[in-house]
Amino acid sequence: MIRTRVLPLLLTGFSLVALAACGDKATESSGAAAPTASASATTTAAPTTSATTAPAAAALDDKQLCESAKKANASMKAKFAETMTSGSTPTPADFAKILTGVEKEMNAVAATGAPDSEVTAGLTAFAKEAGEAAAAADPASAADNPEFAKAGATLSASCGKAGVTVVF
Repeated sequence: MIRTRVLPLLLTGFSLVALAACGDKATESSGAAAPTASASATTTAAPTTSATTAPAAAALDDKQLCESAKKANASMKAKFAETMTSGSTPTPADFAKILTGVEKEMNAVAATGAPDSEVTAGLTAFAKEAGEAAAAADPASAADNPEFAKAGATLSASCGKAGVTVVF
């Protein structure tokens, strides 16, 4: 029963890590390429954002943040499924690696958002919970907690408000 509840959480994390990994591969040759791409996307989206996000020229709007998180979520789910179907029983280290990846990906996506954004706050909270679970002796059991589920539900609701349907 615990694995059933942990699976969606881990799949979400895997998806986020994979999305970040895709972004990192594209910017592998230059660390400055990611901010430039973000700035271009923000410049295009600036007229549709609120006045509070306009000063942060490099910040993505909530919809863009959620789209990035959704892509990461899909990638993490694929990696989690790969781990679960690898033929061997996943170890705590496997779960820790997945959750650490989720933490890094969520933080990477959150770093591109406006500091006062509800989605940025949700991404940060979800990343924090993933990091705490990854650091536990039994990461799979640690991920199966009400605070992690609440952070995922809050992030999902925030993305829903931004027009992006995703379940974390």
